[in-house]
Amino acid sequence: MMVTLSTLVTFLGFWCCYQTSQRAELKAATGVVQWLRQHRVKTQRIGIAGMVAGLVLSMVTFGVGSGIFAYLMILTVVSSLVIILAPLGLMTRRNIALALVICSILEIAL
Repeated sequence: MMVTLSTLVTFLGFWCCYQTSQRAELKAATGVVQWLRQHRVKTQRIGIAGMVAGLVLSMVTFGVGSGIFAYLMILTVVSSLVIILAPLGLMTRRNIALALVICSILEIAL
């Protein structure tokens, strides 16, 4: 469960930082995303805090050296997915929740 939680927190942190990007092609904002884009400094702080929390969770789960390495792998995968899938509109709450449920089940089962 800790790996899934670390991945989720890292994803949310990177996604918050992605929403503050001025270079990325961002879709029309509604609700929370609109608030995130209007408050860039707060959103960047939230995003960085999320990524640091993901690093700490990874280090608690795997130890210091392996945790940093695992975190870098998680961050690479998460950032690639966000950058590729967000402009296509595939980063919906439903898809993210489905992926988290599947990852949680696999983590518990294995």
